[in-house]
Amino acid sequence: MKKENHRIAFISSSPRHSAQLVFGLAFVIFLFTLFSFALSHKPSELSPIWFPTAIMMAAFYRFHTVLWPAIALAGIAGIIGATSLYSPSISPLYPLTNVTEALIGALLMRRWLVREDPLKDLHDWSKMAIASALIPPLLGGMLIGSLAPGGTGWQTLLVWVFSEATGALALVPLGLLLDAQFFKRYRQRPRELIPFLLTAAMTLILSLLSMLYLPWPFTCIMVLLMWSAVRQRRCEAFLIFLI
Repeated sequence: MKKENHRIAFISSSPRHSAQLVFGLAFVIFLFTLFSFALSHKPSELSPIWFPTAIMMAAFYRFHTVLWPAIALAGIAGIIGATSLYSPSISPLYPLTNVTEALIGALLMRRWLVREDPLKDLHDWSKMAIASALIPPLLGGMLIGSLAPGGTGWQTLLVWVFSEATGALALVPLGLLLDAQFFKRYRQRPRELIPFLLTAAMTLILSLLSMLYLPWPFTCIMVLLMWSAVRQRRCEAFLIFLI
């Protein structure tokens, strides 16, 4: 128990704060679920991305276990609410699988990572990737794939694993690095926010121009992201990557 408390990041100070946290989390999951559907419903060569599981996984990792039931309910409500806009009938199996994956990933990261600096070296990054983007998607994909009709089980497994793993690698590192000190630093020294905003704006504009006018746009975008990573701290760099 002492080891678990050492890793706990936040515990709500009041019932009102708990309610605000849960409703805010449900709203964020609702928006990212809509965004995931918007990406998957557009014809593209890119694999679909599923973000809600990664958001719940980071929340389970960072918040006290007494809030876990409320976090799970917020995640299920956000996923079902967004999915109902695309499909009138939704099986509860999918959001329940997402919650289970998020719990497994959070428990593994709590077991393997150190609370103070969870991503301090390459070894920790490898453990984070295995705990969030490998084991939970494989378990969830095998469950969903085994229930897929006809001979689509293997295809369902691959799509599920790639979409969950991509979402986890995009959001879980940011969820682990983002903390109260991030907001406190910019609130106390707002001038430090200017270089971050300028770097984010330049990266976004130049990436859009690369997509429109260059023959190998992703090569240029990779260079831009490496430039952003060198100029910014880890948390700020992942915010730019997400944008």
